[in-house]
Amino acid sequence: MPWTRADRSPLLKELCSRDTQRVRHAISDVRHTRDPELLAPLVDHLDLIRRRTRRLGAAATVGLDRALERIAFFRDGVCLCASYRRDSGFNPAKEAEHGHVRIVEEIPVVDDNGTAWPPVRVCACTGCGQAFDVHDREYHAPWWEWIARPEQQAECPDGD
Repeated sequence: MPWTRADRSPLLKELCSRDTQRVRHAISDVRHTRDPELLAPLVDHLDLIRRRTRRLGAAATVGLDRALERIAFFRDGVCLCASYRRDSGFNPAKEAEHGHVRIVEEIPVVDDNGTAWPPVRVCACTGCGQAFDVHDREYHAPWWEWIARPEQQAECPDGD
């Protein structure tokens, strides 16, 4: 039987391995890549991935829904920056390091008492140009709120 592109996909093998650590690592890889060579082999296997990860439990599959959504965005031709509004795990500095966004401006934030807070970063997607205001947040861990700038939403489908 000839090998298909999916058979050679290390990421698909990891996602379907049923090994908690391997699955978690693969979920992270999917959530943070824009590489078509990594995502394309996964497109036709969303149901398989769901079946193979069903019994692993919540701790093993944190972020799985977002990873599967990202594969579906890729399949449907939606810019992957649509994930930013749905997933608070995208650090704008790291996204800029990877070339996924450009930080075009930092707007200082000072409260009524004169306390300085982390700046709002204005980021632009390098794929489609969609601009976001990104707010640093924190609860028990840091997270980021990505708010699409209304004047540019038409340039990037948001997957809604």
